[in-house]
Amino acid sequence: MTELPVTFRCPRAARWLAHVLAAAVLAAATIASQPDPSDPSGSSLLRPIVVAFGAGLALWVLRRGAVLRRRVSIGESGVTLSVGRRERTLEYRDVVSLDARIPFESNLQWVPTLGIVDVFEHTWEIPMAIEDGPRLLDRFLDRCDRDDLRVWAEARAIRPRLERARWFVPAAYVVAVAMVLGAIWIQAR
Repeated sequence: MTELPVTFRCPRAARWLAHVLAAAVLAAATIASQPDPSDPSGSSLLRPIVVAFGAGLALWVLRRGAVLRRRVSIGESGVTLSVGRRERTLEYRDVVSLDARIPFESNLQWVPTLGIVDVFEHTWEIPMAIEDGPRLLDRFLDRCDRDDLRVWAEARAIRPRLERARWFVPAAYVVAVAMVLGAIWIQAR
């Protein structure tokens, strides 16, 4: 009898995080680009540059934050990562190692991720903000049935990092609010 795959995904607040952060970046750039009322001859050239930089940064946040929308299914033959209709499956026999990536460690990724490296040296990223991350790790290691991956996960302290990652989402929302309030405060001075 085949067992149904178990699916994990990020909580709703995490899935919306990239959109909220991008909006906060764009709002902060728009607020910061407003002319100073005490200096009517202020640099009008600088305003569109600040907004354009903010828009570029907001697009980067959205693109890199797409990892938070992934669903991860642990099945009989492999791990399936899906976003919308797009699905990719990594077979357990192709897994080489595990890695925990902190924000801004590689490729300017701002989301902490669990990296699964395959035989082709491609890293499959799973967001650490995923619900019930330690259970996902246990199911994955049980399905792989390899002691070297268990040792690798313990050496990299992946389980404690998955447990601590639940604080990432609220902290990122605080950063979003702080960006907008900081821009308002700077503009009000």
